[in-house]
Amino acid sequence: MVTLLSRRKRHIFLPALFLALALFSGSGNSSATLPSAPQNGAQDKSGSRVQIQPPKKGQAPAPAPPRPLSESTHNGLNGSWLSASPSLLGFDSLSLEMSVEEIGRMDGIYSVIVVRNGILVVERYFREASRTKPHNLKSASKSILSALIGMAIDKKLLGLDQPITDFIPLEKGDTPEKKKITVRHLLTMTSGLQSTSYQQYNSWIAEGNWVKNAMKQPLTSTPGTIFQYSTGNTHILSAILARAAGKSALDFAIEHLFSPLGITTWDWATDPQGINQGGNNLSLFPRDMARIGQLYLDNGTFGGEQMIPKWWIDESTRPGQPSDHEVYGDYGFLWYTHPGGRDAFTAVGFGGQYIYVSRPEECVIVVTSTLTSKGLEWEKQLFDTFHNGILKSLHPESRPLLRTALADSTGAIARADAPETGRQKTSLLAETITRLNLRQKPDKNTPAVTTLETGEILRIVNQNGPWFQVRSNGNEGWVLADYIRIISSETSSVARLTTEEKPAADKREKAPDDPRTALQEAELRAARLQDLLQVSEAKLNQTNSALIQVEEMARDQEKVISSGKITLRNMELEREGLRNLVASLESSLQEKKGTEAGLQKKIADLEKRLHEGNQGFSEERKKLAEQIKEMNLKNQALTLEHSQLVARFEKSDSAKKVLAGELEAAKAQGDAAGKSHQKLQQELAAT
Repeated sequence: MVTLLSRRKRHIFLPALFLALALFSGSGNSSATLPSAPQNGAQDKSGSRVQIQPPKKGQAPAPAPPRPLSESTHNGLNGSWLSASPSLLGFDSLSLEMSVEEIGRMDGIYSVIVVRNGILVVERYFREASRTKPHNLKSASKSILSALIGMAIDKKLLGLDQPITDFIPLEKGDTPEKKKITVRHLLTMTSGLQSTSYQQYNSWIAEGNWVKNAMKQPLTSTPGTIFQYSTGNTHILSAILARAAGKSALDFAIEHLFSPLGITTWDWATDPQGINQGGNNLSLFPRDMARIGQLYLDNGTFGGEQMIPKWWIDESTRPGQPSDHEVYGDYGFLWYTHPGGRDAFTAVGFGGQYIYVSRPEECVIVVTSTLTSKGLEWEKQLFDTFHNGILKSLHPESRPLLRTALADSTGAIARADAPETGRQKTSLLAETITRLNLRQKPDKNTPAVTTLETGEILRIVNQNGPWFQVRSNGNEGWVLADYIRIISSETSSVARLTTEEKPAADKREKAPDDPRTALQEAELRAARLQDLLQVSEAKLNQTNSALIQVEEMARDQEKVISSGKITLRNMELEREGLRNLVASLESSLQEKKGTEAGLQKKIADLEKRLHEGNQGFSEERKKLAEQIKEMNLKNQALTLEHSQLVARFEKSDSAKKVLAGELEAAKAQGDAAGKSHQKLQQELAAT
C-alpha cells in the first residue's frame, strides 16, 4: 500500500481512495452488490405489476407446497442464489470482468448472468433492465416446453413416439401421411409440415385457430427425415400437453416446474383459444432462466428429487438433427446442442435470449437482449466471448474448489463444533452485500440478534436450506444466501474450532490457573486473531484493488487534464480571434448604420415624392375619366346617328329601286311611244 501510495501525491489519492472504497462496498448494477428482491408480481403489457394468484378452481390445481429444504450446496437454496467472488470459483476475475463488459457493450444487451457449481458469480444488468423486470424469452421458451414434455412423458401422460393425431385428429380430407407424425418429430423439428416461422409466421397467426392452421400446413418431406425449424410444431406440442394433462402448459409448469424451483413470477401469452404459445413469449426473470439451466446441468435434480428424468436431459441435449444455424450447432429436443463443437447446449430466443450450459466447466450463462434481430456476426461475437472469454478465464483444475469448500464448511452440514477433532476442515468467509438483520433462527419472523452493515465479514458455520449460520464480531445468527457473498476459504483444525465454541460457562468452571484454561484462551485469541487477519487480508485485497482502480482513474484524469489544458489554450486563442472579429464586425456595423441612415433619408424623400406624384396622378386620372365619359356619350350619339343614317340609307335604297322600276317602265313606254310615233310618221309619209 505504501508503494502504491507513493506513486501519486497523497492529497490526490486519499479522497479518491475513500470514494473508490465507498463505491466498492456500495450498491451497483452487479449481483455482488445488490440484495435480492423477492417478487410476487409480473408485468402486464402496459408495464404495470400483475399480482400472481393461485389458479382458480376448475382451471388447475394449486401449486405444489414447498419442498423440504435440502442440505446440498445448490439444491438446498430453494429459490435463492448464493454468490461468491469469481476467484473462489476458479475464474480470473479481471479476465471475467473484461469479458462481461465486452458483452455489455454489444448492441441491445440487457443482462449477463454467470453461474458455476450452482453459485452465482456474475449478475450484471445494462440499459433499462433490472433484476426485478421479467424478460420475454422468445423462442428460448421452446426449451422450457421441452422440459415440460419430458416431465409429462415421465408421468405417462403421453409417449415420445405417440402419433400426434391421438390428441389432435386430422381435418376431413387432410393428407393421411400426417398420421405418421409423432411427438418426437415435433420435438426435433422433423414433422415434415411446412414451416410457420420466419416469413410465414404472420400469415400463420393471422387465422383464428393457430393449432388447426399449423396442422393443415402441407407436408414438404416425410416425417422424421428433414430438419425444418417451425414454431407451429411447438404450438401443437403445447396443445397436446394441455389435452394430455387436462390443464394448460402454464398451469402444468407452475405445478411441476416453477413452484418447486422457487420461481414465483412469470407470464406466458396464449393464442385466441387460450393455448399457451409453446414456441415463444414466455417471460421470466433472468435469474430464473439460470435456474432452468442449472436444473439441466444437475441432470434434472433439485432439492434431492429427480424433477426431470436424467435420460430426458441426455436425449434432449445430445447432438441430433443438423440445424440450419452455423453458430448454434445441432438440434436435440428443442435445445441447440454442441455449439462450436463444444460439450454444451443452449436455449435460443429471437433477438439474443440465451440459456447456455457448459458441462465441462459446470457453468450456466444467461444473456437477455432487446427483441430485435442483430444478425449473424453479432451472434458469432457473443458465442466467441462465451468460449474464448468467460469460459477461458477459468483456471485449469479449478472446478471443485468452492463446491468442496462449501460442502466441507457447512458440512452438508457438519457443525464447526462436531465431536471429531484433529481433522482438517475448510472454513468459509463471506461478506454482506446489503444492510440486513442477523436472525436468531433461520426464519424471517424471528427476532434479530443485531443489524449487519454492508461489507461486514462473516464466518459461515452452518446451513439450513437458503439460510446460513454465521458469526460476526462476537454475534452468531442466520442470514439468507441472497444477501451474502463468499469471499474466501481457509483450511483450519476442527480441534481449534471446537475449542473456540466452548460455552463460557464451561470456561468459568475451570480454575483460573488451570493450564488447560489458559491454553483454551490462547487458542481462542489465536483463532480470533486469525479471523481478524483474514478480514484484514480480505480488506487489504479490496483496498489494493481499489487503489489500482484509483491509479488508473488518476492516470485517465491526468490525460483528461492535459488534454483539457491544450483544449483551453486553443479556446483562448480562438477567443482572442473572436474578439478581433467582433471588433471588426462592430466597426462594419457602425459603417452600415451610417449608410442605413442615408438610405432611410433617401427612402423618405422618395416616399414623399411618390405621395405627391400619386396625388397629381389621381387628379389627372379624374380628368381622363371625365373625358372618357364624354367620349362615351359622344360615341353613343354617333352610334345612334349612324343607325339612323343606315336606316335612311336602307329606305333611300328601296326608293331608288322603285324609281328605277318606274324609270324602266317609263322608258319602255317612251320606246313604245317612239315606235308608235315612227309608225305614224311612216303612215303619214305614205299618205
